[in-house]
Formats: sequence, C-alpha cells, structure tokens
Amino acid sequence: MVRAGDVIENPVTGETMRFVLTGAETAGELLRIDFRPPGRFAEFITTFFAMALSGKTNARGLPKDVLQLGVTLAEYRDVIRGTAPPWAVQQVLFAVIAPLGRLFGYRPDVPYPGDHERFAPPGPVAQDPFAHSRNL
Repeated sequence: MVRAGDVIENPVTGETMRFVLTGAETAGELLRIDFRPPGRFAEFITTFFAMALSGKTNARGLPKDVLQLGVTLAEYRDVIRGTAPPWAVQQVLFAVIAPLGRLFGYRPDVPYPGDHERFAPPGPVAQDPFAHSRNL
C-alpha cells in the first residue's frame, strides 16, 4: 500500500514518483502524483488523456482500438506495463500488433487538443513533386 509521501524509484531510469495524496485520504476522489523528472511518463499520460478526451478509450481508460493500444503500449513499454496478461505475453503481442498498427498508420502518440506543435513531424513537410502538374 502506498502512502502519502512515499517515493518509488524506477531502478532502470532513476526517475522517481512521489505520492502526495492517496485515494484513501481523499475518499477516492483524487490521486495526485508528482513525477521528478516527468520523462516519458508525461508523454504517455498525455497521450492517454488525449485519447480519452476524443472518445477513443473504453470505460477502463484503455484504447478501444487494439492496433492503437498495441502501438502505444509498445512505444512506452519502458515506462509502464499492463497488469495482465503476463509481461512476456505482452511482449509477444506487441511484437505482432505494433508493426501491424504502424502499417495501418497508427502513431504511438495522440495529440492532446490544442497541442499540435509537439506532435508535428520534425523538419519541413514533404512536398508532392507532382503538385504543380496537377494544377495545369
């Protein structure tokens, strides 16, 4: 059981999370967690909140689309793991589902409403070399 003030450290990355309040202390209405540094968890949680805001998650907060789920969880497997199925099974599923999802155009990050710049592809946008001939 985690209590307010407890700190948990990721042994791989050294990132820590400090529990400020727990659900028991707030009658289940609020859980506030402080990550120092936020690292990739901030990106992960932003993606899941964006999916929820756009209606792309189920009642449990998971993506409704299995391809989106596979692509996103495969990308963030160094940050978070599902509780089921076992981790070894998740790894096998990601190895199959994630490439298939990418093939169909799924990206691991879903833009948060109003945060389009953070998810824009780096560098100039590729131009269609035949665009000028189509306008003739």
